[in-house]
Amino acid sequence: MFCVYKPPNITSAQCVARIKNILRSGLGVKKLKVGHGGTLDKYAEGVLVIGVGKSCKLLQQYIDGDKEYKVGGYHLASFLILITAKC
Repeated sequence: MFCVYKPPNITSAQCVARIKNILRSGLGVKKLKVGHGGTLDKYAEGVLVIGVGKSCKLLQQYIDGDKEYKVGGYHLASFLILITAKC
């Protein structure tokens, strides 16, 4: 189990697929179970908890708890200006 940074503009599933391909080729195996502990929005960036093999079943134990979301002021201000300009 480990954490990765998920950049914006890719889905959590796409991120897991990339990791799975890298691990499978690096380990030389054809089958490998890889999962994530919670979906991030496609446009969000953040930490994605990854489970490999048997640790996939343990993911829920480690990710239970409060989550925190932050919005950058600049991006929010730009969005509000765009909405105001179109009204």
